[in-house]
Amino acid sequence: MKYKLLPCLLLLFTLCTYASLPASDATPRPVTICSGANIIIKGDELSILPDSYLWEVSQNGLWTPAPGVNNTKDYLAASIINPMQVNMLINVRRKNLVGVLTEIDSYYIMTVQPILPVVNNNIVLPVINSFCGPGNPAAIVGATPSSGTSEFFYIWQSSTDNKTFKNIDGATAKDFSPDKLTETTYFRRVAIPDGCALTSTSNTVKLTVVPPLANNTITAPLLTVFCVSGDPGPITGETPSGGTGTYIYKWQKSLDNVSFIDIPGAAGPVYDPPTLTTTAYFRRVIVSEPCNIPLISNVVRFEVMAELFVPEFEKSIITVCSGSKAVLSIKNPVSGISYLWYDSPAKTNLLSTGTSYLTDALSENKTFYVLSSNGICSSPLSGTIQVVVSPLPSSNVLANGGKTSICSGSTATFSVTSPNADFRYNWYTVSEGGTPVASGSNWTSPNVTVNTTYYLEVVNKEGCASATRQPAEITVLPILLAPVVTIESVTQHSITFKWNPVSGVTGYMVSIDNGQTYTAPSSGSNGLTHTVNNLRGSETVTFLVKATGILVCQESENSSATTGETIKEFDDIFVPNAFTPNNDGQNDIVYVRSQTLKTLRFYIYSQWGEQLYYSTNIANGWDGTFKGISQPTGVYIYTLKATMNDGREINKKGTITLIK
Repeated sequence: MKYKLLPCLLLLFTLCTYASLPASDATPRPVTICSGANIIIKGDELSILPDSYLWEVSQNGLWTPAPGVNNTKDYLAASIINPMQVNMLINVRRKNLVGVLTEIDSYYIMTVQPILPVVNNNIVLPVINSFCGPGNPAAIVGATPSSGTSEFFYIWQSSTDNKTFKNIDGATAKDFSPDKLTETTYFRRVAIPDGCALTSTSNTVKLTVVPPLANNTITAPLLTVFCVSGDPGPITGETPSGGTGTYIYKWQKSLDNVSFIDIPGAAGPVYDPPTLTTTAYFRRVIVSEPCNIPLISNVVRFEVMAELFVPEFEKSIITVCSGSKAVLSIKNPVSGISYLWYDSPAKTNLLSTGTSYLTDALSENKTFYVLSSNGICSSPLSGTIQVVVSPLPSSNVLANGGKTSICSGSTATFSVTSPNADFRYNWYTVSEGGTPVASGSNWTSPNVTVNTTYYLEVVNKEGCASATRQPAEITVLPILLAPVVTIESVTQHSITFKWNPVSGVTGYMVSIDNGQTYTAPSSGSNGLTHTVNNLRGSETVTFLVKATGILVCQESENSSATTGETIKEFDDIFVPNAFTPNNDGQNDIVYVRSQTLKTLRFYIYSQWGEQLYYSTNIANGWDGTFKGISQPTGVYIYTLKATMNDGREINKKGTITLIK
């Protein structure tokens, strides 16, 4: 078969695969390739993979190893080169070694075509090939190239420096019509054959774009305004660009800046007007082949003025706030006239020359003086304008320094001390800028749940606001936590309660009548203990305490009720001296008895000192057994060590008679 897939015939550019057809005999399969092409010749598929492969070639009946890599399943034919100008035939086969056995398959008869040159790949420049500014050239026509039997497709390329060329998207025809050009551009055509031939690049053609005319700005002399009459200096112009570089100049004059006429003899790059008695306008016109559309310059105006008038002002007296600037403006200013602003009648310090003047920040009254001038003539007298400075009101006017405290969810009220009826009092949420949320000398905030600051601005009758806004600070105080109460000590006639300190309190109040009445703690209003005295033995007291703050609404909830009991009079520990463990339900167990016992260690011993029983549980007693065996009738010894509720420690020893 002949392999005619175009990408595979582009010599070494593309790696392609030739898939073999199934073969049941040694009949060679035809394949046509270009000399040195990256074509992969597929080997026949084998049911048993061989130990090794060897591709061989033959032109004269003698088989030799194929050039290049020849020991793989498939064969890359890139190393097969045809050095002649005619087709070359070559046989190809694969030798497979399995153990000591050799099998030959994958027979091909390969036609290797030579690489031929391309001729007549020329392109022709359009007749119109030079443009003034952007231009639309005609088509660039290309000759039909040839190379053997190859057919061609094309890629057009462009460059702006005749060095680096880039492909033009979509330009694949024999001829090419460029888009509008904005700069000089070079074009060439690449002819790509579909057979075994080299890619060819044509000659290069140049389409020239001459830049349009530019840089025709003219500059007036320093003096352009005259009194009554004047002789202006020369009008100069910048050096033009574009075109061919050779320029024709024309100067024109107008009395109304609308209708311009050529000035006879004014054909140079610079023009020096004669003495003028009326206002006149001048401009320059340039042309340059092939750019024949004139480029007109800007207009220079020379004004000839009559004698100047004394300046007048929009307002002769202006009031501003202290620290502010004043804008001073000329009434009906005349175009082309300068207005010279001074800060004294001596006119030694020139401040500005415009139709308006922005003063510096002023802190006292000030008078300014203005002359009108056209650069040569000035008004015979100066105009005067006075700036009156209004002092700023103070914003530090809130009672209590603008500070107050509330509980969460409450409102806060602020008041101005000695308010002025002519002033405005504006309340803001920000220290600068923003919009007032309220106005007035007294103001109540919305409900507040977190610390919040508002700001007061004072504005006097002239509209001058205070330099700063006074903060109105609202501190939200928390509701205090309830104290946690414990019993510190107990006696037969008193109970002392204590509690943890609570943050932010101003004091504590206690109650021993279930909250009907409250008093200060016995340790003082800020104390952390309270002792109830003059009690009887075994008398109980239920105690409550709450924390108080700066505000009543801060008061905490009551603590949990805590009940204490005084020590019983004649309090003692009782141990029976006999018991009868006979399971009749009466006096079967000996216990340690006490109403004020806190901890206990209780021991029972035999007469020979053997420990029979031990307990630390007040609720437990001895049942007369040891290791599950009932003990005989007799006398037993006990010892105990106890801690009482009032902290006393008691050691006691005695005997117990076991009776059956």
